Amino acid sequence: EQKNLFQLKKTKAERLFNISGSYSYTKLKETPVMRSGGTEIESGDKDNYSWKLNLVQPVFTGFALETSQKISETNLEISKTETKLTSLDLAWKIKKTYNTLFLAQKTFAIADQTFLSLESHKNDAEKFYRNQLVPYNDLLKAGVSLASAEQSRAEAAAKVKNAKSALNTIIGNTSDKPIEIEILKEPENSDFKPEQLKRESLQKRPEIQLLKMKIKNIEYSKKLEKSFYYPQVSFFAQYEQNGENIKACDNDHKNAHNSKAGIMAEWTLFDFKKRSNAVSAVEFQKKSAMENLKNIQKNITLDVETSLRNLNVAEKNIKTAAKSIEQAKENFRITNLQYREQTTTSTEVLNARTYLTSAKTDYYKALYKYWNADADLKRSLGRIL
Repeated sequence: EQKNLFQLKKTKAERLFNISGSYSYTKLKETPVMRSGGTEIESGDKDNYSWKLNLVQPVFTGFALETSQKISETNLEISKTETKLTSLDLAWKIKKTYNTLFLAQKTFAIADQTFLSLESHKNDAEKFYRNQLVPYNDLLKAGVSLASAEQSRAEAAAKVKNAKSALNTIIGNTSDKPIEIEILKEPENSDFKPEQLKRESLQKRPEIQLLKMKIKNIEYSKKLEKSFYYPQVSFFAQYEQNGENIKACDNDHKNAHNSKAGIMAEWTLFDFKKRSNAVSAVEFQKKSAMENLKNIQKNITLDVETSLRNLNVAEKNIKTAAKSIEQAKENFRITNLQYREQTTTSTEVLNARTYLTSAKTDYYKALYKYWNADADLKRSLGRIL
């Protein structure tokens, strides 16, 4: 952004006059003379010192300077929009990584609860087996399930650490810095207006704004190329001194100083179609950019539609999973009680625990998918989360 700001200042300065100076020293081998009627007369000095001051003010450049300034102004806006786009992508990535950490922590909590529950069940099975109330394979099933739960818990703990490291890295912390996150809440009933959101996305997405600004610059580039069809007119002024001493103020042969001013015009009349080919190239570039803009607009509209569908599905799944948890809890409570009273088998207890673990996992996955889809929707709309 700073680079484009300095470039803008440069193009503004190019519209103003500029002053330059020069200083020279020339030593001749022979003294210059003039001959008249066989008589030689000195017309100059062997040592010649000269210095000049020049002033040039552009008067008309075929709109080139004005167009260059507009290009620089647009480039500055492009850099600001690119910064906004970077912030938008970063916020979206942080939110998605945050959601991943939330799901990892909840998955670990469920795995830990499952492990503790199966550990308790194994203790019950050992007591019943010692009292010859259940067969040996009941004890084996409980042990296998407990070992599997322990492995799942270890894997879930590793995922929590990985998710924390990923989030710390994105926000610029050390990978092992502790992080406390808030629970993702159930969404309130959403009333989305798809057509309104699509219009908003087409207006606010930085990608569209960027491409429109680039198309504007292409149009300016075409105008800049055409500026060479016009004459380039400038005002100039010059002051000079010439002499035989260092200050160039001592001259016995001509004026020691002089000044001049005038108007100069330059006009390229024929360039073997170099300029017209350049204009045609810019026109082709604009057509390509316009086609690209149409494709981006279609993709953005599709992004909004996809995010809305994912939100609706996840919202329904959250409600379904929440009911399923209550049913699975009650089923496990009853089945576990029946096992302790020896009216059901260990297999039923293990199945009931699996149902409960699955119900809880499905609930938090649905919650995770909802807030991920919410992050995707906001990104599709060009909103900072």
